[in-house]
Formats: sequence, C-alpha cells, structure tokens
Amino acid sequence: MSRTFSLRPALSQADAAWMVGGGLLLAAWNVQSADAVEAAQPASGAAVETAQLETDRIETAQLGVNPLPAEAAAVAEVVITARRREERLQDVPLSISALSGEFVQEQNLVRIQEFAARIPNFNPDTSNPRTSSLSIRGVGGLGSGSDGSESGVGQIVDNVFYTHVGFGWAPLYDLESIEVARGPQGTLLGKNTTVGAVILRTKAPSFTAENGVDISPRNYKGLQTSAYSTGALVEDRVAYRLSYYSDKDEGLVPNPSYPIVQDDQRDEKRLLDTNRWAARGQLLFKFADGDATSRVIYDHISSDEFNNYSGIVAPILTQYSDGAAFPLYETRIRNLYGIEQIDYDPWTGDATNPSKLPSSTDGLSNELNWNIGEYTFTSVTAWRKFELYPRNTQGYNGIYSVSTGYDVEAEQYSQEFRLASAVSDIFDWQVGSFFLKDDRDSNYRFLYGRDAATFLLNDKTANPAILNNVEHDSFGKAHTRSYAAFGQGTWHVLSNVDLTAGLRLTHEKRSGSNDGYSFGGAQDLPAADQTRRDNYLFTARSGDFSVDGSKKDTSVSWLVNPSWKINPDLLVYGSVAQGSKSGAINTDARPIYAGGAGSAIIETQAVVIDPEKATDYELGFKKSWPELRTTLNVNLYQNDIKDYQGVLVGVFTDPATGSLLPRQYLGNIDHVRLRGVEIEGSWSPTRRLNVWANAAITEAKYVDFANAPPTQGARVQNASGTWVNTTETDLSGTDIPNVPEWTANLGFDYDQPIGNFQGSPIDLFVYVNEAVKGDTRYSTEADLNYRGQDTYALTNAGIGIRRPDRSFALTLWGKNVFDERYYDRVNLNNATAPATVRLGQPLTFGVTLSLRLS
Repeated sequence: MSRTFSLRPALSQADAAWMVGGGLLLAAWNVQSADAVEAAQPASGAAVETAQLETDRIETAQLGVNPLPAEAAAVAEVVITARRREERLQDVPLSISALSGEFVQEQNLVRIQEFAARIPNFNPDTSNPRTSSLSIRGVGGLGSGSDGSESGVGQIVDNVFYTHVGFGWAPLYDLESIEVARGPQGTLLGKNTTVGAVILRTKAPSFTAENGVDISPRNYKGLQTSAYSTGALVEDRVAYRLSYYSDKDEGLVPNPSYPIVQDDQRDEKRLLDTNRWAARGQLLFKFADGDATSRVIYDHISSDEFNNYSGIVAPILTQYSDGAAFPLYETRIRNLYGIEQIDYDPWTGDATNPSKLPSSTDGLSNELNWNIGEYTFTSVTAWRKFELYPRNTQGYNGIYSVSTGYDVEAEQYSQEFRLASAVSDIFDWQVGSFFLKDDRDSNYRFLYGRDAATFLLNDKTANPAILNNVEHDSFGKAHTRSYAAFGQGTWHVLSNVDLTAGLRLTHEKRSGSNDGYSFGGAQDLPAADQTRRDNYLFTARSGDFSVDGSKKDTSVSWLVNPSWKINPDLLVYGSVAQGSKSGAINTDARPIYAGGAGSAIIETQAVVIDPEKATDYELGFKKSWPELRTTLNVNLYQNDIKDYQGVLVGVFTDPATGSLLPRQYLGNIDHVRLRGVEIEGSWSPTRRLNVWANAAITEAKYVDFANAPPTQGARVQNASGTWVNTTETDLSGTDIPNVPEWTANLGFDYDQPIGNFQGSPIDLFVYVNEAVKGDTRYSTEADLNYRGQDTYALTNAGIGIRRPDRSFALTLWGKNVFDERYYDRVNLNNATAPATVRLGQPLTFGVTLSLRLS
C-alpha cells in the first residue's frame, strides 16, 4: 500500500476567530463617539496606517508615473511614517523604485516579472509556483527550488511577509502600488532579508461606493477579466471591498501526440497556457472617534496550468574535454527505439503525456492601527497556506520513462507588533516585535513508467516490470520558529541633516527531516530483476533512508543611514547595513554511502545549513529640477554576502577502497559580492507628456567558491594517465550565472483631449516602453560550452481613448510587439535528457475595456 502525502488541516475556526477578533476588540472602546473620519487617510498628526513598507521610514507611495504637482511634475510623493508627515520620494535616502496601481492597470501589468521592464535591477523568475524567485541586483532565492529555503528578497503584501515562493505565485490585480527596495531590510518591520524587498499594497476598502470591471480579450484565445466593488456597509464605521481576477488562454506551444513510439495522448495539448483565478474580500472597521482601524483581508488564488515546459534544441555538449564523444540522449533513443530524427524547434512540444501543475493559496490577515495619544500602535496578524501537486512530463518523444514532481504544502502564521512615536524636530523612532511559525511538507515523487527500465538502464532486453509502476518518494519536512525584536530611529542633527540607525535581534529554531522509500510495481520479480531494481533505486534515489537535523541561531542586523539635504532639490545619502537570511533547511538531504546497495553510510548531508550574512554599502543622490520637471537619482552599491546559500560538492573517501566520492549538496558558498550602479530619471516637458529612463550595471561574482560542482564533460588525467571526470570546480573570481551585465528601460506616456462624447470629455492616450537586457551568461565560466542570451529588447506599447476621470477607457495594447524570440534559460544535455531552453514570452496583443461606476 502506498504511503499517502499527509495534509495538515486548514485554518480552524478558533484560529480565524483569533485573527479577526484581535482587530475587533477595540469596538467596545469609546464607541459612543460617531464623528466621521476620512476613510482613505488619517487626519493630520495621526498615523493610523504605519510603516507600510519594509524600508527605511516609508509607509506608502502615492506613486505614479505621471503625478503632476504644481512645481514638479513626475516627482512622486510618499508618506513618511516615522515623522508622520508627507515627503516626496526624492527626499527619502534609499534606493527604491515604485509604480502606482493606476500605471499598472493602464499598462496591463499582471505578472510580477513584467515589472522588470520598468524597474532597474529587478529580474523576477516566475516560471512555476515552486521554483519562482525574486531577484534584485542579480541574486534572490535558490533557482533550483528548495522548499526549506527562503529568498534573499522579501515579498511583503499588505504588511504580511511571505516566506515561501508559492505564497507569491499570484496575479497582481486591484493594486495600490508596487515598490522595490534595494539592500538589506529588517530593522523597521517584518522579516530580515539580505538584498531587498518587493512591497505590494492592494487597494483598501473605501466608504465611497465604486464598482469597476476590466475585460481584456487577446491572442492565443485568451481572456482576462477583473472586477471590484467597494463601499460602506455601516456609514463611517464599516466598509467593504470585493475583488476578482481570472485569466485563461489556450497555451503558446502545441504538443502533438508522438507518432513513432505511440503516445497514449490522443489529441494535441497546448503547453505554457494560462488558467488561473483569484478573489479577495476585505472589511475595514473604524472605532473610537477614528483613532483606530482594523482591516481584515481574505484571499484565494488558484492555478491549473501546463507551465513547466522547456523546448528541445540540438545537443550543446557533444565532446568531453579530452575529445572523447559525450553520451547523447539522441544516441540512446536511436539505439533503443529507432528514433532517427528529433524536432529541434522549441516552439513545438515533444513532451510525453504532459500534466498540469495545480496549485492553490489561501490567506487571512488582520491589520489593526490604533492612535494612543501621540503614539501609534500597529498589529498585523496573518495566516497563509499554499498547496501544489504537480506531475511533470513522463519523458520526451513518446517515451514513458519517469514523471517527477514535488508535492508541496506550506503554512505560515505570523504576528507583528509595532509602536511608532510622534513626529519630532529632534528624534523619531519606532520599535516592534515579530513572530513566525512556518511549516512545510515537500514530497519529491518519482513515478516510473512502462519504458523506464529500458530507457534508464539503457538495455533493450530489460524486463519492463523492473521499474514500471514503481514510485520512490523523498518526504521532506521543514519547521521554523522565528522571534525578533527591532527598532529604528532618526535623529535630525540639523534642519537638513538626518542620521537614521536601526537594530534587529532575531532568534530562530529550524528543524527538518527527509525520509526516502519506494513502493509499487511488480512484487514477484525474479531475483536478478529485483536486484537490478534495488541497485537502480539505491544509485539514483539513495534507496530507503531517514535523516533529520535541527539548529538554533541568533543574528543581529543593523543599519546606519546618514543623509544631507544640500538644498531643497538635492539629497545626498549613504548607508551601511548588515542583514541576514535564515539558514535553509535541506528537504532533499540524504545519506552519503560508500558504494552500492547495502554499503555503509559514511556521512549525512546537513539538514539545516548556516544563514547568509550580508554587509551592504550604499552611496547616492537624488536631484530634482522643478523648473524643468526633471529628476535624476543615482545609487552606487556593494553587497558582500558571506555563507551564500547554493549547491556545492563534497568529495568523500570510501574507507574501504580509498576511491573518491563526489556528492552534491545544499550548503554555504564562502563569499559572494554584488556591486554596481542604478540610475533612474524622469522628465515631463509638458503636463501631458512624461518620459522615464533607467539603467543598471551589475557585477555579481563568486569571490570564494572553491568547491563548486564539477563541470559537466570536464576530465583530467589521474596518476595512471587515465582520463577521469573531475570531482569539483573552483569558481572563485568568476561571474554568477543568470545575471545580465546591464539593463536599461526607456519609455513615455502622452495624453491629449480630442473632443467630447455624450457631454463628457475624451482623451487620446499612448504609451511605449522599451526594455533592453544586456548579454546574459547562463553557464558558468568553467563550462566547456558557453550558454547564454545575447542582448535583446522588448517593446510594450498601447493606444486608446478614455475619460479624464478614468470612468471609461478602451486600450489596444501589445507586449513584445516586435515578437523578439529569446530564452530565459538554457539547459545542458546528458545521456538521458536532451538540451532544452525555456522560452521567453512571445508577442501578445489585445484590447482592454475598463469601466468605473460610482
């Protein structure tokens, strides 16, 4: 009987009552007053919404590409929470980029990777719900997807820190703003990070009634729909907001059934499709003369897509470094199945019986803000749960070899408290605490098919029953308990000189385990075939095993951030900060054996590895020319990360034979360095034309990485003169792969009145954005064959008509309008897998109808 994948129960009624009720306790406090309070913004001197950003002192940006204040169009304004007064973004001594929800909606940006076309040094990878990562300045999470790890880039949505990448696998809809803050975070709120944070704010309930809908048909038979409704349930006391999003298309890549080795698939499927929906419900409560608010949010996200496809290309590695022929997938399928030709067009699928990757996410949060005299108390309580049950393709070219996938369930509870002081001409401060309970299950399943024995054992005569219907599971678990206290203050040394400093103390206990076992398949195999099964499962999957481990860690993060307002239009700042990223839990850890099946265990891979430590240096300026409606921001940085988390190789010695046993594992790379420059500018020559430009130059290097995994195909001569595979590679001093040398974005938007329709004015508007990504190496510098992507540019554009109040808009839009073909990733071939590429998004175009009714 197979072991089932355990499921933890969903949020209990008691838990839900705890989170929602925490924000309602104040309903009985001084409720006799019924004075109306503005819904969208606290009164002057109040700080009901505190510290919306995981950045130094910023709450939220009234951000937009084209805000037009009287003196300085296109200079975005922000609300400073530590001093509880409004300041322009140009006055904030940080490297931060921000976009308004209005800009996001008008340019139809619905996936987080699309923001890379507008934000410098931001390169998210959202290929599927489990291996997605957010990258700032070239690094972020583990690209291979480790379910026990966290990202070096935090994702914070409505003040809730998301710990697992799956929590952020979501369409972006009904947004107030998106902001990217660079550099270590953690001394102000939330959880600590090493390279930055992405902060998203969804639109809150309003006491003013409004309804809206956006409908966007597009090519590939796509249809995207979003809608919202908001208004008062109890005048000046309770408001609601309901939001909905759905998106579906037929898929980008056809995948016909394979005619040579008959595929059970009877009709054509299409891969890289979109099939997702989401909904969010909110309640906003106001109590006690408007001195307190409680915002309760529930959201659900669901997707069911063929989104894990990579297209086959011709072999890249064909020879070892000594000139010997490298074993090819093409050779194996020709010898075993008589397949002579392969379609190397990656835009035509060759997957055998591909399956979808269904995922779902649920979340509930409550944010309470309470003005107590001159202080503001904030409580953020949250729960989230993510589930993913994927089945990847069983092989290529009609071969039923093995289907793999990680069944993942992640659940987090978090509680945050903050207390902010009143604004002062001398010193402003904020203190807080943070608690996190995070539990994850990750079951790595290998389901072997009818061709597995023949293909994987490379033996035409192999008994198919050796592996057919056999399953091997590696059931990993990860548990984290995190406790933190933090504080940050700003000393106004002079009227134009500030010194901000922050400190965070974090204590964590992390534990994990991994159990390997196999089941299924024929139970009455001949002894020789049973031995072949046992040996294969032992060699390929480590057989049956059980490992566990735990570790406690206490870390200190800090920030020193002086700034000098040389004149009203020029800010110079610097910062030194140290941050940490929690030690990863290796849910794939396994024993290291001396030899084949039944051999002794000589060591066990570490289950919990050390945390990352980053020391970051920043120096920049922000300059405005109000008379020219122009801004220019420049930031220089260097971030030294010690114990960077990645895949290493350990070389062990068999005590019996003395032979070397290289084994790859998740561990800590001694030293990684990031440095570069970020430039952002804007210009509004008229009140209707806005031009923006930004660029980033990035150097990301392994400073000390002597024990990198061996280069595939590399050989050296041993003492007897025989060519053997290398056991490890020294990548010290080389560039980190997948980091573009430079990026640049340039764009504009323009609107112009063109007349009236039914008594209402109508504007014509147009926008264009050009995003250029420099040469990107996907291979390491030690690889025998260069794999990379040459410089390319993507152009997004739109034209339409709208009413000035945005109550009506009709937009014809296109993304990648010149249909630039590019690859996000290039994977090497080996004896059992062809070379593959991950396709970039092709030309998409459509029309959007937007309606707003008050």
